[in-house]
Amino acid sequence: MRNSLLGRLRRDERGVAMVTVLLVTAVLTMLGLTVSQVAVSNLGNAGRDRVAAGALGAAEAGVTRAIGYINKHNTKVLDCSPSCSGNPWGNSTTPQTVSLPDGRAAKVWIKPIQKYQPPSYKVGIYKIYSVGTAGSGPGKRTLEVTVEVKPMGFPLGVFTKEALNNGGTGSVMNESVLSEACIDSRDKLNFSGIDSYYGVPAAAHSARYITTANVNGSCTNSLDVVKASDNKAIHRASVGTCNSTYPYDRDSAPLGGAFPSGSACTSAANQYTSSSHFDLTMLKAEPYNYLPRGLTDAQYALLKARAQASGTYYTTTSPATWPTATTHSNPVLYFKIGASDTVSIQGELSSYAWQSDPSCVNDHPTVVVVVEGGNLRLNSNASLAGAVFVPDGSMTYNGGAQLVGTLFAKQLNFTGNSSVSLNDCYTRATPGGVFDIKPTRFREVDR
Repeated sequence: MRNSLLGRLRRDERGVAMVTVLLVTAVLTMLGLTVSQVAVSNLGNAGRDRVAAGALGAAEAGVTRAIGYINKHNTKVLDCSPSCSGNPWGNSTTPQTVSLPDGRAAKVWIKPIQKYQPPSYKVGIYKIYSVGTAGSGPGKRTLEVTVEVKPMGFPLGVFTKEALNNGGTGSVMNESVLSEACIDSRDKLNFSGIDSYYGVPAAAHSARYITTANVNGSCTNSLDVVKASDNKAIHRASVGTCNSTYPYDRDSAPLGGAFPSGSACTSAANQYTSSSHFDLTMLKAEPYNYLPRGLTDAQYALLKARAQASGTYYTTTSPATWPTATTHSNPVLYFKIGASDTVSIQGELSSYAWQSDPSCVNDHPTVVVVVEGGNLRLNSNASLAGAVFVPDGSMTYNGGAQLVGTLFAKQLNFTGNSSVSLNDCYTRATPGGVFDIKPTRFREVDR
């Protein structure tokens, strides 16, 4: 009987289908849960990736704003970094906040690695720290970007393409005058001090010749004729290649040349050369980087764009409103005018006048003035600090006009007792608008 029951139980398959269904259902349920968990996880990862990408974009925007800050100001304002008390761009504890329209933000500050301080350091190295955030969650990305800061590669000093004419008693202090053409009335051009950018005695350098005569802008004579006939050329035959009155001046051969052994030029204080020879090849090479219009077309286009962005681009000679240092600390003023037009400045830019600062502790506002197409006149009341470019016309100093900074003009005229000068503090406060800022190292700290 017992064996018969066991036999029937072994042969009875009722209930197997149900067990199988239950097992399959369990497996499918587990697979569904797994798929759901993976999907949810992937959605979370995608969301976190979006947040991280947004944070990275915010950090990159912070870096861009930091570069823009230097271009709108100068590097001197960062000398106090990383603990600038009144400037968050130079404060690592309370950095600058950069807010974006979509709610993202970045905390940014800038640290000098090698301060821009000519003549010792003509290239500055700065590190930008930017922490970007996105959303209310943990999304955060940190960037460290090292940038190289230096002037655009334009001539730093007083440069002219055509003749420099001096009809007054102009003074040039702590910087050099360089010209592709001749420099006349040399005896009325008063130099003093050491060039704050090049670190050599301030002097005149002509790719043609230098004379104490007033040639009224004419440089048509060949150098051989000048050597033979101009009895006021500073290196005329009767004087030779060393003129002890102008021991640092240089002009082209056959006028300028090696100093005679034992000459007064050789033993002049702070002498930096053994020759009074200078030519166009030297003018175009380092460290002068001369270009026939002062800057490249691309550089002028960049300055124009910066002026347009700040509302200081003009197509007339007299703006309705001139910027002031309180509203625009380091602006680019760009004038696009006709060849017969002249921008005349009296006291309109007086808020950018240089203030004496022997210890170089103040923040000095400066201005970049570009006059494309026409001319520029600085009248007797004009006083400003900055960089001036007049690539197509003439720049005239009238009366007691004063410029602390650098300039390039197709033709330059000194009248009255006007002056142009450099100083070590100005070179440290070189207008940010003329800086070329190039990232050299990019690092994601949290990667």
